[in-house]
Amino acid sequence: MNSLGVHIITQHSNYLPRHGIIIENNQVVCTIPNPNNPLISKVVYMPIERFIGKAQLTSVTYNNIPRFANNEIRDRAVHAIGSESHNDSILGDCFAYWASCNQRFFCDPNFIGIFGKQLRVKRMGGVYYHHGIGIENGHVVHFNFPRGNNKNKAIIQCTTLSDFLSGGQLEIVNQKVAFNPLEIRNRALSCLGIDGYNLFENNCEHFSSWCCLQKKESKQVNNAIKATIGTGIGIGLGALIFSIFEESNRHSSNNNYV
Repeated sequence: MNSLGVHIITQHSNYLPRHGIIIENNQVVCTIPNPNNPLISKVVYMPIERFIGKAQLTSVTYNNIPRFANNEIRDRAVHAIGSESHNDSILGDCFAYWASCNQRFFCDPNFIGIFGKQLRVKRMGGVYYHHGIGIENGHVVHFNFPRGNNKNKAIIQCTTLSDFLSGGQLEIVNQKVAFNPLEIRNRALSCLGIDGYNLFENNCEHFSSWCCLQKKESKQVNNAIKATIGTGIGIGLGALIFSIFEESNRHSSNNNYV
């Protein structure tokens, strides 16, 4: 992992992923926002320990995308130190992709199809759908149960797409949205760490629809309630019971993303 010219990314459930290029002496070239103008990013270098912080570290895989040799990537990164960019994101992904393959991808091109999209996956054999928002580098922001969380409480977190799917089949929700993909992504990331899960008022679909539509809506809950009212028992009630069993009412007062 710790070799010259490697494009690395930090991963932490409650923090934004960050991109950088490894150079000599355990240093990383990355970008930071200009304190006087957050729309401008500056290329800097820092110790890898500071870059990682509390996150985990992994390298970016370039599948079928030509990239420079590691030494050339290192040289491109070092030569850029001190420069500023109006087009990079605060994550440093545009810079790191530019150094690696001379293209300013805002996100990993291998996952461009999910960026800023509302995603869903069937759970419990199709009893209900779990929803989330796709962001860069194959990550998804969604209500999740953190490992080792003794309170057994759902929190809006950033996880890998594979963790989100848990072996299920990815589906993209086709709908008219109120924002562009970057705005949807930013709305999702602004909610990291928020809990307040409530099956009927603030579940994973409510959160995802808020990111895309600016209103909380869960068609699953609405349909289940209608079915329950119409039959008294049956599919609607069963769906609610199983959903409650899977993600049952992790209530909290920290429901403040509206």
